[in-house]
Amino acid sequence: DFAEAVRPGLEWLAEDPGRPAFLFLHTYQVHHPYTPEADLLRIFDGGYEGPLPGLISKELLNSINRGEVVIDERDLDHIKAAYDAEIRSVDEAFGQLAEGLEAMGLAGNTLLIFTSDHGEEFGEHGWWGWHSHTLFDELLRVPLVVKLPGGRAAGDRVTAQVRLTDLVPTVLDRVGLPAPGELDGRSFLPLLDGP
Repeated sequence: DFAEAVRPGLEWLAEDPGRPAFLFLHTYQVHHPYTPEADLLRIFDGGYEGPLPGLISKELLNSINRGEVVIDERDLDHIKAAYDAEIRSVDEAFGQLAEGLEAMGLAGNTLLIFTSDHGEEFGEHGWWGWHSHTLFDELLRVPLVVKLPGGRAAGDRVTAQVRLTDLVPTVLDRVGLPAPGELDGRSFLPLLDGP
């Protein structure tokens, strides 16, 4: 539950909101198993009456991928709905983080980054609710949302490809520190100033 990470993170920042800080919050919530709250699942999957449970376990996904459990399109939609409900829950917790930063007066000078390490495949190439086995876009193209201090480039969309290895150099660039030469990535802040 990402909210369980957000709460102590905000408490830690509130201890001394004037000091420079780096806060990394991590979650496996949008990862199998998909265990959404029932009220969120209903938003995305109202009325499903198929054989699959509301909680999609890793074992169930393994059984589907091995062909031991056969699913149809409605079952696949149910699995996707469980995934989407988990995303919704993380989104709500991320909103709490943003509101907490605003309430402490930190939002204006905070570099806030939201991303993921991988996506999931939902039948596009024969696997259901899985990752780490191919290099197709559904696994590689992940969300990357960056809020820069002062609202710089607010609402802009960078169309150039950036990589997760670019995050550390970007953060270092933003705070004015040199990136060690052994890093693979490079800052993507210059992409916000030009084509």
